[in-house]
Amino acid sequence: MSHKTKWNKGQLLKVLHLKHFFIASAMNTRKRKTENASDTPSKKQRTNDPPRSETWQSALVISQLEKALCSKGNPTDAAGMKRYMRDKFEFYGVKSPLRRKTMKEIFADRDEGIPIKDVREFAQILWEKPQREFQLVAMDFLEKHRKELCKNEADFNKNIVFFKMLVTSKSWWDTVDILAYKLVGYLVQTHPTKGKPVMQEWISSDNMWLRRTAILHQLCTKEHTDEEMLFQFSLARCHEEEFFIRKAIGWALRDYARMKPNKVKKFLQQHKDSLSTLSYNEAAKHLNIAKK
Repeated sequence: MSHKTKWNKGQLLKVLHLKHFFIASAMNTRKRKTENASDTPSKKQRTNDPPRSETWQSALVISQLEKALCSKGNPTDAAGMKRYMRDKFEFYGVKSPLRRKTMKEIFADRDEGIPIKDVREFAQILWEKPQREFQLVAMDFLEKHRKELCKNEADFNKNIVFFKMLVTSKSWWDTVDILAYKLVGYLVQTHPTKGKPVMQEWISSDNMWLRRTAILHQLCTKEHTDEEMLFQFSLARCHEEEFFIRKAIGWALRDYARMKPNKVKKFLQQHKDSLSTLSYNEAAKHLNIAKK
């Protein structure tokens, strides 16, 4: 036996009112979800966003860097730095820790994903500035990006030409030595087939700083050091009277002696008469052998 519910007019109106209320609520909820979704980029939209490197503007960064270094410079320190560098360069008088802190604040990771050509271009603009702090910023910047800069063998020729320009212009030990093993050396280690012949050319160059770079490019390579090349280069330039060459030979041999002390000791004993006193004593500094 079935029972049919009888609704009076008031009950029907109440049911219809509730029905319209729930439908309206559902529609409003759906509308809010649609609006929120439109504010959040889809995965496809995020993929199409411009890369962070597009926010990099060399001129703007250099302008900000110039203002910051100028405002933080110390005239007394600048005078001392200039004397220490034999009056070869102008300085703002910003010491290394503050310079690196300033660089980090201004860059603020804006250089992440920067194209390789822009890395070289930015460093070259800095190189042309008169204050030495700019070249030191360029060194830090290039070292920071050296992995991506030196990764592709196809870029080797551009990079070695660029590094050669940096070694041979505004040359002094403070930049050349960093270039030698942190950039040129890294490039040669990454692409030895192309890099080693270039070092063979540089060791015979008329430019003293290129010769020094060739001698020092294997610093800190430890077990990856090409021992034959190190000893060959040391003997090739041991006749020179130039202080920076003699010092470089001793430094390179002393560094390798940390890995292979007996090999370096034997080399020094065999070529004691050929090596300068400076080179020999520098190389033997931590070895148990008599000074020359």
